Amino acid sequence: MSEDTVRLKVAAAMPKDQGRGIIRLNSDVRNHLGVRSGDYVLLKGVKETIAVCWPSLKEDEVLDMVRMDGLIRSNAGVRLGEMVEVRKVDIPDATRVVLAPSQPVRFQQGFDGYLKQQILNRPIARGDVILISSIGQGLQFTATSVIPPKYGRITPDTELEVLNKPAKVEQTSIPDVTYEDIGGLGKELVKIREMIELPMKS
Repeated sequence: MSEDTVRLKVAAAMPKDQGRGIIRLNSDVRNHLGVRSGDYVLLKGVKETIAVCWPSLKEDEVLDMVRMDGLIRSNAGVRLGEMVEVRKVDIPDATRVVLAPSQPVRFQQGFDGYLKQQILNRPIARGDVILISSIGQGLQFTATSVIPPKYGRITPDTELEVLNKPAKVEQTSIPDVTYEDIGGLGKELVKIREMIELPMKS
């Protein structure tokens, strides 16, 4: 492990941070890594993912841990209480991203544009799972392709393709992704319902 990488114990995100794609680090760790609030960090467990760094809460300042929600934990392949490697990373703008649902879905016209707005400016890595709320449950998508390779940031210029059929992706057993990890999309539920039909009928 290089000097610009730290290993920290994984802790749960606070409720207000659920679904925001952020992790929280104390000031000592941020200074060691050379990151400021809003910088991107790479998290490496069984898998790798990208998140946005935010300062730790005041009560966490003396603790060597990283707070993250269940979705980020799943994308990094770690569980609560386990150790994860954290380092600063510069990521390019993604030129193209392909998302595949976890089950067959029929989308109404315009859904891909709406979904893009929900993840705009978010970092995304190949293999990452994203969740949005739909019809009382979490609708899951996997990033099957990210160009440039590995990871990038979703911008207004990113070409986003949303597949109707699920892709074959590697299954992991990180069970602590919760419905709360979807985050603050509750007020958008009706709009999403109008764009999605589950399941797809043959």
